[in-house]
Amino acid sequence: SWPDELQQELARLANGRVVFDVPSEMRLGVQGRAVVRISANFQENLSAGLEARVSKDDIEPLQIGPYMTVKLNGEGDAFRIDALTPGDQFVAQEHFTEWAWDIQPEESGQQKLHLAIGLRLKLKNAGQEVRFYPVKEKVITVRVNPAYSLRRFVGKNWQWLCSFLLIPLGGLWWKRRRERENATKPVIHSPADRDFIEQQQKLRNRLH
Repeated sequence: SWPDELQQELARLANGRVVFDVPSEMRLGVQGRAVVRISANFQENLSAGLEARVSKDDIEPLQIGPYMTVKLNGEGDAFRIDALTPGDQFVAQEHFTEWAWDIQPEESGQQKLHLAIGLRLKLKNAGQEVRFYPVKEKVITVRVNPAYSLRRFVGKNWQWLCSFLLIPLGGLWWKRRRERENATKPVIHSPADRDFIEQQQKLRNRLH
């Protein structure tokens, strides 16, 4: 029956190990790498190449099967996460299987990442069943990045900024153009003005 087959699959699970490597501190808008490794080989060095951030205490025991699934998520829009490997993978006996993601913080402060690891149990009479372990949580300290915040603000609000800047500039350009046009136009005087100007000119000529 289906329940019996499920229990048989669970009984065949092996003892293994898992390590979850992610930077504890990041900068807003700067990409980093998150890595998960699962292995059934207790002699294998799970932290190879990750020694800068991983210690023996970060490697935890885990019951594993030949088919595993791993998912990484943030809270809301705090991170942009791009998977570099498939979520569903086969776990061999000799070497670890690795999952990797590029992660980019989009909000500063204390931000959380949630890691979900599941067993994929292939049953003859019921297809595939997935059993997830309790979610692992890691808190990442994301430092502010003024340059990235400014670029993102401009990218999201460029239309508003263009309107805000171009309308006053357009008005100033038009005002100066009119002033230049008026400065080059000949001055047209009334008859009274012309008589007054002629009288002033005659007076200056007599004095000289």
